[in-house]
This record gives sequence, structure tokens and C-alpha cells, in this order.
Amino acid sequence: MIRFLPGIIILQAATAGISYLVITGGAAAENHLLFALIALDVAFILLMALWFSSLARQNNFAAMESLKEAHAKEREQLRVNAERQKNRLANKKHKEILKETKRAYAMANIKAGTVVTGLVVLGGILLYSQFITFGSMLLTAGGGGLLGYLARAKQETLFRRRESALPELSPGAAEKQTPKKLT
Repeated sequence: MIRFLPGIIILQAATAGISYLVITGGAAAENHLLFALIALDVAFILLMALWFSSLARQNNFAAMESLKEAHAKEREQLRVNAERQKNRLANKKHKEILKETKRAYAMANIKAGTVVTGLVVLGGILLYSQFITFGSMLLTAGGGGLLGYLARAKQETLFRRRESALPELSPGAAEKQTPKKLT
């Protein structure tokens, strides 16, 4: 409101000057001078009204710009928070999948170990009971199954190591990235 103060003071001074002239009677002798001063005062009032309107429009524009900027910051903050939440959820799901995968591998390991152990025991029993050909076939099949299973486990371990070497989504990853500006 300080911007309006000089205009108000000037307007009041001009009106007071005209009022003083009318009261003292300095312009009573000449009506055309009085009417000219009143017309000048009205013109000055109109000029002040335009000036005040311009100031008010400028204040409104500045307020709208600051409001737009505040909304843009809030929108950016919401976007960043949503991205963080999405990353947290993705990490949680990834960990759950890894946990379930490890559990499935553990169950498969138990089953495969039981089968190989059964084959080796049966092969040993058959060798002991004089079924050498059939016993040695079972021992060979059990050993081959064990070697194949170990080779597959090694390949999967290497694959998981390569996969885990990829950049992992972490809660702090969103903070390290520079946010894109919304236009």
C-alpha cells in the first residue's frame, strides 16, 4: 500500500489547493479560472485512478506469479515423493522375489539331494549284493545328475552375480538424481 501513498498525498494537496482558492475567493471574480482549476483537478483524479489501477494490476500479477511458483515447487515435491515411494515399492518387491526364489532353490536343493543320495545308496546296495552292472549304472547316473545339478547351480550363481552388479534401486537414488524442471 506504500506505493499508493504518494498519489494520495498529491491528490489531496491539489484538492486542498483548489478548495483554498474557492474559500478565499481568489477565483470568485473569474469563473472561468475556477472551472479550469476544477477541470484540472478532475483530470488529475482520473490520472490518479489510472495510476492506482496500474499499481493494483502489477500487485495482482506479482501475487499470481508467486502463487504459480509455489504451486510448481509443490508439484515438483509431490513428483519427487511419488518417485521415492515407487522406488521403495520396487525395492520391496524385488527383495520379496529374491526371498521367494531362494526359498524355491532351497526346496529344489533338498529334493535333488534326496534323489541323488537315494540313487547312490541304491547303487551301493546293488554293488554289495552282486548286481554290479545295474549298481554301477545307478552310481554313474547319480554322479552325472549331481555334476549336472552342480554345473547348473554354478551358472545360476554367476548369472545372479552379474544381475546384482546392475545399479540397484535404492531409496536414496531418487535424491541423487537431478529433478527435471516442469514447464
